[in-house]
Amino acid sequence: MSSTIRNDIMSLLKKPHGQVLCALLATDFAFFVLHMSHGLTGIPADGGVAISRARGYPETLQYFKFFWAGLLFAFLWLRRPRLSYLLFGAAFGYLLVDDANELHENFGIWFDRAYPNMSILSATPDHVGEAIALAVCGSLVLAALVIGYLRLPRDEK
Repeated sequence: MSSTIRNDIMSLLKKPHGQVLCALLATDFAFFVLHMSHGLTGIPADGGVAISRARGYPETLQYFKFFWAGLLFAFLWLRRPRLSYLLFGAAFGYLLVDDANELHENFGIWFDRAYPNMSILSATPDHVGEAIALAVCGSLVLAALVIGYLRLPRDEK
């Protein structure tokens, strides 16, 4: 790692937003470890730590992260109306709505009913539908984030 990158990382970690980012990443990693421990050993006994469980602790934390990120970008946009803030806020808002309401899963169920005999690479129709929904919506969200990021001034990136 070059010294410039190391210096940039160290300066980020000295700032409050860098410390919050590290805390969130550490929490995500802790949930991953708990998920693996629960799956392999049954410890902890509470299945709420499983990443795969709907409305479990990790997913609930993710809802909070999406909500606060979207809200913070909305406040930024109110203070300084920039397209990038609006796009980032909308992207986090979409992620919250999709995850909480299981939109891509519901599209997969609809797709399964509409095309019950379709299978691609041994995937069931509901999984094909979910993949289509995620690909379309994910591409739109990614495009919005890239556009928003590229339009930011250098000092705000």
